[in-house]
Amino acid sequence: MNLRTHCAIAVASLCFVGAGTVMAQTSLVPQNAQSVMYFPHLTEGGPDANNSWQATFTFVNTNQVAANVNMSFYNDDGTPMMLDFGSGAAAGISAVVPARGSRIFRSQLTHKGPAPVWGWAAGQSDVPVMGQLSYRGMTNGTVYAELVTNSTTGTAQWTSPASAGMGIAVANPSPTDAMTYKVDVVDASGADLGAQSFQLAPHGHDAFNLIARFKSLPTDFSGSVSITGQTSSASVYKPVVWTVGSDSGAFATLPDGRSLMPADQTARAMRVWGRIMAMTKQLGYQVNPSFTLMPGSAANGTANATGGLDASGNQTVTMYMSLVEMVGDSDGELAFLLAHEMAHVIQCRTNGCKIPVDSQMMNDPESDADEIAMMLCTSAGYDSYSGAGAYARLQLGNGQAAMGMMGGGTTVWEDMMSTNPQGLFAARINMMYQVQQRMCSNPMFSTTNCQAYKNIMHPSTGGMNMHM
Repeated sequence: MNLRTHCAIAVASLCFVGAGTVMAQTSLVPQNAQSVMYFPHLTEGGPDANNSWQATFTFVNTNQVAANVNMSFYNDDGTPMMLDFGSGAAAGISAVVPARGSRIFRSQLTHKGPAPVWGWAAGQSDVPVMGQLSYRGMTNGTVYAELVTNSTTGTAQWTSPASAGMGIAVANPSPTDAMTYKVDVVDASGADLGAQSFQLAPHGHDAFNLIARFKSLPTDFSGSVSITGQTSSASVYKPVVWTVGSDSGAFATLPDGRSLMPADQTARAMRVWGRIMAMTKQLGYQVNPSFTLMPGSAANGTANATGGLDASGNQTVTMYMSLVEMVGDSDGELAFLLAHEMAHVIQCRTNGCKIPVDSQMMNDPESDADEIAMMLCTSAGYDSYSGAGAYARLQLGNGQAAMGMMGGGTTVWEDMMSTNPQGLFAARINMMYQVQQRMCSNPMFSTTNCQAYKNIMHPSTGGMNMHM
């Protein structure tokens, strides 16, 4: 699976708004729902027919639309790993998870010696779903242990409580570059006990007990570990990590150790896009866009996004990773930028490209796109004020506050068709209050419940939200 330069999602055609669509409330999405899903360790089988580990995948879809999930399995060396989850040996799972439904896949215990097989799994869903993987240890049919982990994403650093017997699993999500990862060990007093580095092939995997690699640790060691990693060439990929506690022979899943920042920007962009896509489907817009994440950075001056029809008439949304990174840690702002481009696709599908959907905005397709974007974001559960924040950030990056022109280039956001893009951004920021008022009162968007959103997101701000 290559999530680096091209992430395409094809979605089914839908009827127009008003043609039997479900009334939308503010969408509440579980914290661990993801569109990019990694499981850093996957094991099945055992030394013989009477002792084994069984793996079970569970996917829960809280969206009002179906989810298309695809998982791939990899060996330690990055080659495909073949496992049987009920349909014969295969290097992955493909499933449609019904709206508000779930799917379960259990391994068939085909690896009965001389040792269990292990590797890891990487997957993707077109809308965010909850992914879970459980490991059940059995002897003669009796369960003696069960571990459960949620899907995770790559991280710049993983930190975890540690004992000498703790288990560590690390995977490399890059399909092209080797990765060097490092394990740092610190004791309970804060003293550094040393570090070791290890190599992972593209899509490679490693798993071990801490004392097996750090042999000088006392058996009663107590402290912490930090795990970091870097691909052989600069890339968006970060190591995928899982740690398991071991105390007196008992196993225990340890807390999520991912650093809060910087986030896995590819996984973040795909999760936000999936939520906007799910709400677009739920509201019934007849659009079928592909989504492409393009490599790019401030160094080449490209922090841009586009939405509409390509040269062949296909509906597309494209965003450069540099723009994703520029938005930083604000999912709401990223959601607004993606929803704005989705709005251009909706315009193309409804009336023709750059022709507003709202007839009262016939001379202003950009504000029309802002209105549709705010409707999609509010319905999807993102902060409705994020649009103003996104434009303020873009104005900052477009030559204000000594940031320069994104490394010397000239392309920031869209072609604004203005000789004064800073002024145009400022004007659009000033309009966002009116856009929000219009969105919440517009009968075209009757499925958007602004009051429900206000009660959830802004219950204590009083008059600040009287217009909602």
